[in-house]
Amino acid sequence: MNPAESIFDFPDLTAAQIASMIGISPQAIRKALRAAPATGERIVGGNRTAYWNRATLPAKLRTKLVSLASAKGCVSVGEMFRNKFVAWTPRLPLAEVGDDAVTQASNLKQALLPSLQRHFVVGSQSDFEREGVADYAKIFGHNITERHFRSLIKRTVERDGGRGNFERLELYLSDRPARKDKPQAEAPDFPFIAQAIREGAAKEIIWQKTFAAFDEMINAGETRNRAVRQLRDFLLEWLPTITPSRATLSKYFNRKLARHQAGETFDKRDGNGYFKEDGNPIQEAKITRQINEVKAWFIPGARFFYLTGNRTADSGSMPEAVRRVISLPNLPAGWIEPQRVKFLKAIGQTELPTCPAELREAILARERAGAPLVPAGIAKQIIVNPSIVQHFRSPRAWSLQNQSAPGSQRRFFNKETCQREIMQPGDWFGGDDATPGIAICVPCKEVITLVSQKFGVLLGRFQWLAYHDARTDKLLAWDYVVRPRGSYRAEDILNGMGAVCRTHGIPRKGFQFEGGTFNANLVKQAIQLLGCEHWRTHSPHAKSIEAVFNKVWTQLAIQFPHADMGRYRNENEANCKLYEACKAGHKDPCRYFPTLALVVKAFEEEVARHNGKTINSRQYGRWIPDEFFQSAVQASPLRPLAANGDWIFSPYTAERIVKGMTVSCRVPMFEKFSVPFDFGADWLPQYNGQKVRLHFNPRQPKCVAKVVLVETGKVLGDAQLVGETAQHIRFILDWGDDDQRAGYLQRQRVGNFIRRETRGIGAAGRVEYSKSEERDGLERVGIVEKRPSTAETEETPAARRLAQNFAAIKTIEARRVTLAELTRETEHLFA
Repeated sequence: MNPAESIFDFPDLTAAQIASMIGISPQAIRKALRAAPATGERIVGGNRTAYWNRATLPAKLRTKLVSLASAKGCVSVGEMFRNKFVAWTPRLPLAEVGDDAVTQASNLKQALLPSLQRHFVVGSQSDFEREGVADYAKIFGHNITERHFRSLIKRTVERDGGRGNFERLELYLSDRPARKDKPQAEAPDFPFIAQAIREGAAKEIIWQKTFAAFDEMINAGETRNRAVRQLRDFLLEWLPTITPSRATLSKYFNRKLARHQAGETFDKRDGNGYFKEDGNPIQEAKITRQINEVKAWFIPGARFFYLTGNRTADSGSMPEAVRRVISLPNLPAGWIEPQRVKFLKAIGQTELPTCPAELREAILARERAGAPLVPAGIAKQIIVNPSIVQHFRSPRAWSLQNQSAPGSQRRFFNKETCQREIMQPGDWFGGDDATPGIAICVPCKEVITLVSQKFGVLLGRFQWLAYHDARTDKLLAWDYVVRPRGSYRAEDILNGMGAVCRTHGIPRKGFQFEGGTFNANLVKQAIQLLGCEHWRTHSPHAKSIEAVFNKVWTQLAIQFPHADMGRYRNENEANCKLYEACKAGHKDPCRYFPTLALVVKAFEEEVARHNGKTINSRQYGRWIPDEFFQSAVQASPLRPLAANGDWIFSPYTAERIVKGMTVSCRVPMFEKFSVPFDFGADWLPQYNGQKVRLHFNPRQPKCVAKVVLVETGKVLGDAQLVGETAQHIRFILDWGDDDQRAGYLQRQRVGNFIRRETRGIGAAGRVEYSKSEERDGLERVGIVEKRPSTAETEETPAARRLAQNFAAIKTIEARRVTLAELTRETEHLFA
């Protein structure tokens, strides 16, 4: 038995506590517990609340809790329960949280509380999430994905810890809320620094006194950033000639502070390259020479320790690195064997070296004398560039921030050469979605909303999907998708991809898309069928189309300033308030916001302007997107889309098993209602029992599915829609005029088809009688019969005429002629 499934440590749990441990909404748990009688009730937050023990809890939930406990290393569900319900508190007390953060939390509470307080889910989980997203949009004025909504619900439920008290404002704060601004205190006075400045002391002396004051402030409990800011402001006020600007002073100050914390001095003239130990000067050249003798492993070893020393986000501790390297061959006690191997590889040695005792003592003598551990020249070789430190600690984060930064997004990794190469026009096509800051009026009376009922239009911002060439930034096609409920779907992306391929051709390499809907199976299958690669980007820096969006939004804001609401909530407060008033039906939106036709015209103008405008790049030069793309494609044409290749962009696919002569799937026609679609073809029995993928458009007048064998990717052919239910529904919806008898005929053909061969064997194995018969399962019949010739059936004119009559009648019957035709065909036989 699983150790976590202990009957002796399984507490009584409420629905909110189960939801908190599993990480889903309490509504979903209450729905699962409807059929399970409660063990009892207790008072929680002043309310009577039901609870369940191990015996009454449904097996599915009990197994889920046991699995979670095992995964978290708990010996029982009770231990997980006790560890889980530790009171969650924010990083800052609510009284110290900034006003903006409190307002944001209050709005989030107002948006999520209706969902959290719904005791039962009447419909499905998707209905619950859709209603929650709608509540969020009412409060914040913009939509979020259902995935984001689930994460907000999960975070709030986990923070509540099963208490069911969702009124606490702290539950809705961000993980790192901003602190409330403190009253500005008077600028501190630094008399020793001011005295040195008045006396005209050297800059090195001023810096020494500055950082002495810095150390005193840190020891007194002041924060580093506040101490740095106060000292910089003081220097800028008392010594304005120290640097030309505040930004320059900030960089200069940070470099000096890093040297100070690394133990370096500022006056290099003192001692002329010497430091003193017990009053005796010692020359630095000697220790430099000693280090150079073992430089092969000393410098790389110190760099390795510098990289692992996490002093700041992008730097290590140089003194600690030196102390570690002079301790060799002793390694840190916490190192494991892989770390040791990695260190040996970094210093290029097979065995751990031993630091010479003389060198170790010389460096320790410098430390006792208060001097830097190593000369400045050696320290510069040890200290590593911050970018290298970031790459060492997190290669992926460094790659997203640097290799995928603007300027390098026109490069790709060539799998054949294993090198990052510059793209060529037509190599990669990209796409992305954006929500314009312009509200639009779309004529519509079919969808019932507050504004459509009163003014006959839908009002919204909807989505703009754009597709471009990743090298030239030429916009190849675009969609403006108006859906009153929800965002764009995978079929919208396929529609745009189809427009790109029909207009320009198929890219040489592939498509560069982000995640989310652009990573849907429908999209990935289409890219695979086109014979292209799918390059999924994980950072906005890797998509040059983001810059295109910024330019288009700027131009749209100029064209429609009265309708521009900005890209963020309440950016243009007056327009946002007007938008909300129109959405509520209080004002006619047609008086304030442009129509769809007008905005489409503006899109066409701005796209044409963008494609004809010169782009300047320090890395890639100058070009005009239209001219650069067209000249490159003319020199090296793209692969065209096949004439019969439109099925690749079908909006619906399904993988199913072939059963006889049909393949069946279900298509959602409406919300909570799906219809079986049956497709049949004469050649399908050859693939009985094998998995195929159907590509079809259920809204086409003649619904035909392209069948692809999943195992090999081979395109098998077309299958016709033969399902009576789907044909009838399509007929009612006026999608098509299918032959509604096709399904019955198909099953009749399968059930009654026959091919029969009969032989009569005479003497010596001779065939005396033969008959070949074939029926197609319907009314078509074909018979070829050969009878044995005997003396009793000697052929006479009457017998010959009778045989002719019989043959003519059989031939006519096989042709399925009408009665009138039969009369005309046989009347000469009886003349």
